[in-house]
Amino acid sequence: MLCAGTFVDVGANVGDTLTSWYDEPSCALGFRKMRSDGVQCDWRWPWWLPLHVRRRWCAEAFEANPRFTHRLLRTKERLEERHGIRINVHARTALSTRNGSATFGIDALFGTGSSLQLHRHALDAQLRKGAGARVGDRTTTVRTVDATPFLDSVGRRGVPIALKLDVEGSEYDILRDLLMSGVLCRHVETLWVEFHPTRDATVGTPASVDEVFKWMLQTHNGSTQTHAWLPYASARCATTLHPWS
Repeated sequence: MLCAGTFVDVGANVGDTLTSWYDEPSCALGFRKMRSDGVQCDWRWPWWLPLHVRRRWCAEAFEANPRFTHRLLRTKERLEERHGIRINVHARTALSTRNGSATFGIDALFGTGSSLQLHRHALDAQLRKGAGARVGDRTTTVRTVDATPFLDSVGRRGVPIALKLDVEGSEYDILRDLLMSGVLCRHVETLWVEFHPTRDATVGTPASVDEVFKWMLQTHNGSTQTHAWLPYASARCATTLHPWS
């Protein structure tokens, strides 16, 4: 099939986000118009990416935790069979700032806090953030893919990119490279980022740098000043930033 766009799911876990992308309608039906028909919906998908549009997009899914590989591949097969779309799964692979391999810390309790940032602490059994074990206490080796040339190559296909980054502290290094190279503003139209505390990021990452990234990626978009949150391809940057959780 021809892809109308590419959804890049970084931190794909077992494929729950992919399932929502292809199966759940957006809660927003239009500008300041919300669904009220009782249909299950996902508030994270903006109104300019309704379900019928998303189902025409292909996907690239990255998940480094080997614990999730089998279920992620099962999700891929199910969605491809159901919708006739193409999903490339990059298993045991972390989107990063270089190509090669790296030591990856495993969150042994839940798995979801696993990270390239070996010093960070995951949730504990009471779901308290940062109160669990250090992820570097249990590690494996994973493949790494440099985000900048990868997304540049996807963008050169001539279709829009929607990028979700949930990478447990590595988002700052990736975003810095994507912004400095121009790849983000040139190719990524819709961006979701879960910003983690900078103590979980690469040592030396400035405190509150998440607010700087939000400022850079939002103030160029005039619609954010009135909280309209419209897709806004300015002359400087095509990216509209959304929170992820």
